[in-house]
Amino acid sequence: MASELEKLFVEYTHRRKRGQDPQKAVLDLRPQIRALSDLQKQSLKLRMRKWEQEYMPIPAGMMEPSPALAPQPAIRRITVEDSRPAPVTDMVDVICHFCGRLNPPGETLCRGCGRLLDIAQQYDLATRVLRQTTDLFY
Repeated sequence: MASELEKLFVEYTHRRKRGQDPQKAVLDLRPQIRALSDLQKQSLKLRMRKWEQEYMPIPAGMMEPSPALAPQPAIRRITVEDSRPAPVTDMVDVICHFCGRLNPPGETLCRGCGRLLDIAQQYDLATRVLRQTTDLFY
């Protein structure tokens, strides 16, 4: 049976040298491999693995994924710098219409009487003439 083992090994290496996939080569030789004893199957498997490592090494590019294919996090983490509000430059102090107190920009309630402030006066909300268009976003 040693000659049968050698024949199977030679056939396997010929198929691999011709470019056949290792799983396909073993699948094609499976009927002959099943006829071998367990010890011979183990010996054949070890010889095939050793041969694959020596003569058919995995290309270096196949071992690690390229940076473009590397897994990316699903969520972009926000840093402290990203979460800070933009500096406010166009806001002005707000005068309360009820008590007349001057309140700092960004306040919604008067610090003097506690009533709602007219927030619109904090921003430059000048009326603008809009350009007339026929573009209806189709």
